[in-house]
Amino acid sequence: MRKERTIEDRELYGRVMKLAIPLMLQFGLSNLIGVINNIMVGVLGTEQLAGVSIANQLIGIYYLCIFGAVSGAEIFGAQYYGREDYDSVRYIFRYKIIVTVCISTVMSVLFIFLGKPLISLFLHESDDGKDLMLVLNEGYRYGLCMLVGFFPYGLSNAFSSSYKESNNTKVPLYSSSAGLILSVILNYILIPPLGILGAALATVISRFAECMINIIWARRHRSEFPTGNGLFNGQRIPPDLLKAVITRGLPLILNETFWQIGYTIQMQSLSLKGIDAVAAVNIASTISSLFIYMTFALGNVMAIITGNLLGNNMFEEAKKTVWKITRLTVFIGIGMGVLMLLISPFYPLLYGNVEKEVLAISTKLLIIEAAAAPFTTIYNDMYATLKCGGNTVITFLYDCGLLWGLNVLFSVILSRFTGLDIVMIYLIIKSLEIVKDFIGIYLVKKGVWISNLTA
Repeated sequence: MRKERTIEDRELYGRVMKLAIPLMLQFGLSNLIGVINNIMVGVLGTEQLAGVSIANQLIGIYYLCIFGAVSGAEIFGAQYYGREDYDSVRYIFRYKIIVTVCISTVMSVLFIFLGKPLISLFLHESDDGKDLMLVLNEGYRYGLCMLVGFFPYGLSNAFSSSYKESNNTKVPLYSSSAGLILSVILNYILIPPLGILGAALATVISRFAECMINIIWARRHRSEFPTGNGLFNGQRIPPDLLKAVITRGLPLILNETFWQIGYTIQMQSLSLKGIDAVAAVNIASTISSLFIYMTFALGNVMAIITGNLLGNNMFEEAKKTVWKITRLTVFIGIGMGVLMLLISPFYPLLYGNVEKEVLAISTKLLIIEAAAAPFTTIYNDMYATLKCGGNTVITFLYDCGLLWGLNVLFSVILSRFTGLDIVMIYLIIKSLEIVKDFIGIYLVKKGVWISNLTA
């Protein structure tokens, strides 16, 4: 019996890694574009780096809106694909395209009119002697240029999500790789003459290239990707299915939107410690995101595999699969934490013209990120599990509710009403991941996520 179980576990882990490795590389490469932009902007100076950092906090609201919209639909897509109901999967795909275009339009308009006032909320007079007007103008210029890349980014996410539902994680990897290579080349060409606008243009052009690769592959490989056949033959989505996707998906859109708003408030609170703190947090969080998102890819794979099982009413198997994959991701999260710890003294040195004080702070913050990596991995797994069953209200309360009730609350209190420095505040906030892990494990064990949405 044990031998059979061991063989089953090996087969499961083999399937997980087969799906996860391309996805981890895709997530890693996508975030590596941001890392390279960050390093090259850092060469321009602390004010430019802070301006880009603040603008990216606001743009992050758009990114997570897209993620929430696509994730809400992906829950249905994974379960319908498990039942081989390709017509319904195609309708889900069509919904993703429509909703990403709508979100891209709305968020672009909002940033044009509200970008400067929102960036100003991060700027506070301090004794570090930074030019706050330069930070404001550079951040706004960067954000305006980045708006052009919203539409291809949204479409790429719609296509990548549908590829993943069909257990094809290689195409998103190829498109992300091409985007990364193009972005690196363009960064070196455009940043010296154009400054931060060059960094934004490099990202925008790479987003268009990534989007075109995703679309072209779907058109040329219709037999391998039947979901795309007839995708643009009309805009019809069955009303019942549309209602179900919106009902289940809206909490996820709200979750990702308010999560990023909460995270932005958290960063705004930390900015009270000065522009140096903003730049240091940006340096540490950019490289840590590269590692954390690679483990986040494993959560995505778990949601896909578990969603397929739920769509076939294999509830007990789904429960076992969740904990088996969670064990794997924790070990990988520990490995990522060790890697971050090893590079923490050296990575900040890549930022040429940033002050030594900023680099010293960012090294300490990166060590904290490294220690928190396994706990963040568990949190991501619990979130993915709650989401895959379609209980999006519980998912919203767990993810967004805990962020506001713990991280945002503590960051506001500690930054405004204590004399703690940025490093201590960051350590306390990251320690809250442990509390969130215990709550997530309790909810998953209770089985509140188990549901067949296709029944």
